[in-house]
Amino acid sequence: VGVASAWVTLAAPKVARVRKGSRGVLVRPGEMRAAVSTAVAAALALIVVAGAAAPTMRASLSQGGATYTQDVIVPLILAKFGTFSLPDMSFSKDSIDASVSGLSCGSLAIPTHGLTIAAPSLTLDLAGVSCSCSGSWSYRESHWPHIPHGSGSVSGGVSDSSVAIGVEPQEAAGKPHVAAGACSANIKVSNLHFSGGLSGDLLNLFKGKIADAISGKLNSVICSKVDDFINTDVNAMLATFPTQLPLPLPKPYDYFAMNFALSDNPSFGAGFIGFDVTAGVENTQTHATDPVVPAPLPNFDAAFASHYAQLYLDDSLFDSGTWAAYQANLLHWTLTNADVPSASPVKLTTQSLKMLAPGLWTKYPDMDMQVLVNATKAPSVTSDPESANATAPLEYVFQVVENATTTADAFTLGCPLVAAASFRLGETAGTEVLYANLTFLECHLNLVSTNVGPVSTGLLQILIDTLVPHFVLPDINKKLAGGLPLPTLAGLSLTDSEVFLGKGYVGVASNFTFKPPTAV
Repeated sequence: VGVASAWVTLAAPKVARVRKGSRGVLVRPGEMRAAVSTAVAAALALIVVAGAAAPTMRASLSQGGATYTQDVIVPLILAKFGTFSLPDMSFSKDSIDASVSGLSCGSLAIPTHGLTIAAPSLTLDLAGVSCSCSGSWSYRESHWPHIPHGSGSVSGGVSDSSVAIGVEPQEAAGKPHVAAGACSANIKVSNLHFSGGLSGDLLNLFKGKIADAISGKLNSVICSKVDDFINTDVNAMLATFPTQLPLPLPKPYDYFAMNFALSDNPSFGAGFIGFDVTAGVENTQTHATDPVVPAPLPNFDAAFASHYAQLYLDDSLFDSGTWAAYQANLLHWTLTNADVPSASPVKLTTQSLKMLAPGLWTKYPDMDMQVLVNATKAPSVTSDPESANATAPLEYVFQVVENATTTADAFTLGCPLVAAASFRLGETAGTEVLYANLTFLECHLNLVSTNVGPVSTGLLQILIDTLVPHFVLPDINKKLAGGLPLPTLAGLSLTDSEVFLGKGYVGVASNFTFKPPTAV
């Protein structure tokens, strides 16, 4: 069960803190500068360490996370037991045949427990196990006329007992999965009380055998039930891990989704367990995905070991979103003179631009203009410990509006737009969400081509620096307003999170709470 919580933890916490140190900048929601662009998609998923191929996401579960998880699952184990029965048992000694039947046990208690990370599995330790049992006994002489004989009831308790069972995390069809490993139970039956016609000699003859027989059956039944809890109940929890989540983009852009798949079985390190996750944005209409090659990601960072889980998102994950948007021809805008703020000294008219391009006025006097903004290739994201930027190679085609249906290309400018994004983490309708907002940094113009002779880009830089943050970026931010859904298990919420940057990745360190749905 520890695995159940761990596998899904990493995503987006609701509270973030700021801390600056040698490892980079940790930011509050809304302050982090991390790269995103249109239709960008981030995500999160589970636990990690290292796989054969570089993952897009890498997450880890700390020993602290495992300890929290066992506090959640032990009550679920107790509920699994309730009142339970033991198989009937019989034995013989010194020509006396005896049996114990109808044994029923309840009031199971597990006051001490732990879930320890130690390769190649997790170990669930249950200590101080106690319960009470009662049933019927009977005995008779083996040979006819079977005298002496008798029957009655027996009751007793279990105390100071222990159970240790392995929990082996695995990957199955891209989802987290667990298998129960070896189980070792040491159940001690004490305080047996017999009622009915059992003489002192017979009591001494069979009391030890009955206690041993009950202990043996309890060992088997308890291990079997805990095995079933791990193999059935825990895997039902893990099955809620989504392999695809739709990106909440407004229509008509609502055909993108984020795919997730565990790419390998878990790895173990000092004080943590982890999984590699392959993730990326898919156009669900064309099923196109970005063929990016992720860079190596960090494993567990001891600086954040106090958190239950850590997650690293490779820059290529964000690139998969910008690539999908570019391939779908979504990275283009048309800006008209009406979009220019009234305070701007430069307007989109041939009159306003005649000093910058004299041939423009000569060829097209007193006409309105428009600008077609196009990305010439997919934007890319670059992170480092201090900041993360998205760079979009943009082209600005200045057109003269000759009439309602005809335009003429005047000149084309190019500029690599550099933007940063602030992140905030939250939860919407039970889904962990990473929210992003773009902020303008710079876009230095250069002349690509002209049909009207010389063009001076000086004042045009002012126009572009006005239009991009007032029109292009707000349009992108509107599309991103729904946030980026992150994959978690049903009932799992992230808390007390920190967001940080590194070379080629965005990182999250988080605690979590886990309340499995009753249906699971």
